[in-house]
Amino acid sequence: MKADDVVKVDVTDEMINKAWDDQQFFEANIGAKSRPAVKQSRGDFTGSMGHQAVESLLTLWQVPFEGLRKDRKEYGQGDYADLIYDEDVIDVKTHFGQYDPKYFYNHQFLVFQKQIDNPKFKLLTHLLFVLVSGKDWDIPDTARIFGVISVDDFLKKSTEVKLIYDNRAITPRNITPLRDYIFRI
Repeated sequence: MKADDVVKVDVTDEMINKAWDDQQFFEANIGAKSRPAVKQSRGDFTGSMGHQAVESLLTLWQVPFEGLRKDRKEYGQGDYADLIYDEDVIDVKTHFGQYDPKYFYNHQFLVFQKQIDNPKFKLLTHLLFVLVSGKDWDIPDTARIFGVISVDDFLKKSTEVKLIYDNRAITPRNITPLRDYIFRI
């Protein structure tokens, strides 16, 4: 993957409003009992931005997919995946941060080890990574969709990273660009 492979999606006011609705819903219905680190960082807001960016792009590309975010919101429970495409079960992993193409190859996407150890993780076939950027957390303006990696490859190629929580990290060089993944032959 190269920096040119990253797909940029402009964030709209409608997407921001929807993300705030999602943040409030999940704080009230799930909250700190399952995701204390993410709640502190407005993870549902950021996650919603990533999901919406991916879904809007797939819709624009007229790619058939099944989004699972609605199911999660209706039932108020943690999801095991975010979308299904071509029988692949995909979890969208969204991070908030500034994008600098100069440091493209040094960028890392993290996944909590606790999430990897959860039996639901075994139901996934792929992870899709998105970076949301903006002036601050409350005002994102861009979502950059990096790409996809199979769960098996992620587990083989990722490295352990110890922050507040145990994580595994993957760099862009190990990710398949979204266009290549979607339009594969």
